[in-house]
Amino acid sequence: MRLEDNVVNQILGPEQPKFKIWSSAGLMLTYWCPSRCACCYVFAGPDAGREESEMSVELALTCWRGVRELAGQRGKVHITGGEAFGNYERLKTILQVACEEQLGGLEKIETNAYWCTNDKLVHRRLAELKEFGLTRLQVSTDVYHQEYIPLERVERAVRIAREVLGETGIQVRWRDFLAEPVLVANMSGSQRAAAFSAALAKRRERLLGRATDELVNLFPLIIRYVWQGFT
Repeated sequence: MRLEDNVVNQILGPEQPKFKIWSSAGLMLTYWCPSRCACCYVFAGPDAGREESEMSVELALTCWRGVRELAGQRGKVHITGGEAFGNYERLKTILQVACEEQLGGLEKIETNAYWCTNDKLVHRRLAELKEFGLTRLQVSTDVYHQEYIPLERVERAVRIAREVLGETGIQVRWRDFLAEPVLVANMSGSQRAAAFSAALAKRRERLLGRATDELVNLFPLIIRYVWQGFT
């Protein structure tokens, strides 16, 4: 995508600095989440949602419109949190209005599947959101999320998303964990730390937010020393 494709840059003179092209954006609807994952880079949790930190329907739509106005048909949004399904009616309203306005560009919605307690509920919600433009659901599953979310809810979300959205309509993060889960909820502190260390050796995490408290001490001493130099 060229800088000139940005509609704002099109009205700027050749000598004027240009805006970076943003063709995608994440709409973080809330900091609330039923989990308090060790890897969370935004400190989401059951006590994190506050009225002043919630993204309203109108703000979400304003951001969505902005991405599409700036990047045109290339503009994409994905919806996340916290846990985007924590306020399902708000989520549905955002998609419904975007559909009515024909905004387009919805890439996916992220969830930890905490709400997937029975087949009927999951099927109904995914069918409703599909009607308003949902084509892909991303389900988070890893050693951190499954400390809080029963694995069967993730499995239910994946199974029914395949039925409703098709094989390409479900993205699992991460499939290898879902195939061979490591469940730490009932482990001792040392066992939990060992499981997290093994996961970190396999896959990198952003050392931001709660991860700086929960995970950084699991890295080798030299890495911790460098990290402390930035604090």
